[in-house]
Amino acid sequence: MSVIALVTGLLLIGLISVFALHNAIGEQISPISKLTRVSMGVVALVCLYFIDYRQLLRYATALYVLTLLLMAYPRWADLQISGSYRWITAPGGLEFNIAAAAPYLLIVAVAGMLHRAANEQRSLARWQRLLKEAALYMALPAYLFTVMNARFQLVVYGIALAVLLLVMKRMWLLAAGIGAAIVSAFYMLYERSPRYAYALDRLTGFLNPVADESFYTARSVESVQAGGLWGQGFGAVNERLPYIYSETTFAYLIYSLGWIFGLAVAALAVLFVYRMFRMALKLRFGCGRGMVAGLSAVIGIQLLWHLLMNVGLLPYFGVPLPIVSWSTGSIVELGAIGLMLGAYRRKDMLATLDLPPVRKT
Repeated sequence: MSVIALVTGLLLIGLISVFALHNAIGEQISPISKLTRVSMGVVALVCLYFIDYRQLLRYATALYVLTLLLMAYPRWADLQISGSYRWITAPGGLEFNIAAAAPYLLIVAVAGMLHRAANEQRSLARWQRLLKEAALYMALPAYLFTVMNARFQLVVYGIALAVLLLVMKRMWLLAAGIGAAIVSAFYMLYERSPRYAYALDRLTGFLNPVADESFYTARSVESVQAGGLWGQGFGAVNERLPYIYSETTFAYLIYSLGWIFGLAVAALAVLFVYRMFRMALKLRFGCGRGMVAGLSAVIGIQLLWHLLMNVGLLPYFGVPLPIVSWSTGSIVELGAIGLMLGAYRRKDMLATLDLPPVRKT
């Protein structure tokens, strides 16, 4: 089954989800607003599908700088919502979760910048280049994600960056990143700072199901079990399950439409992730392959994490269901899929180079 067919299937599940949630919680979900956002995402997918990704990657440095500025803006402007600085308001009043979009934008930018760095930094010693790239691609984004209180998105970016570096064979930089991640994890566990309280509470709730921190996981698993084979009915009300419009959407779909429907959604999602990575591996070595593999990791991690955390197999974090949720984040998600499909479409036409030669001045 093609990636386009799988994306269409996930969008159809999103359509079912929107109207089921609208029946369950009424005006909290606006089908018109959701349809508008997903339509913008489909337009982004089509446009980026026909754009030569090599031309886009010419502006990798500008994209990287712009993304970092957008990440810093909510904290600078004191745009705090529920203790985090993740949201900005786009023209027209459209609220945009920049923390959720940042991993996609950063991966595209880093792929292009690493390609150019291979040609432009030959005069630097290996250790100098390593320090420069570690600070630029790891330390700076990590700091901004932490300031935004978006640590799950930091993990997503870190794993996707590791996939990109592995595919592009930047092993020294990959080793440095893994080492820094291990040190940071131990620091977080032993410092017990309030800034890490949310993540530690979620881990505690997962490891100790009777703890107070397991509330969300318990409610989600309870709803899944109550769904039965065919569910409680389309749009059934479930007042015990919180955040059904974002973080527990999959649990609610199982509750209302049943285990069979849930298995179909899970199978479609797993097949979609598999096909994306397979698509990446069919590209030639270079930044195109690294970009597609990295973007596949960003989408795949969030998609599978949402499914597994809703059935109690992973810690509960605020992870909406990609593509299916039809949020403003769907615009970036579908745009990223269009970019990947466009790169794959050109895999035979671009057999020798991923980017046009860098002009030397």
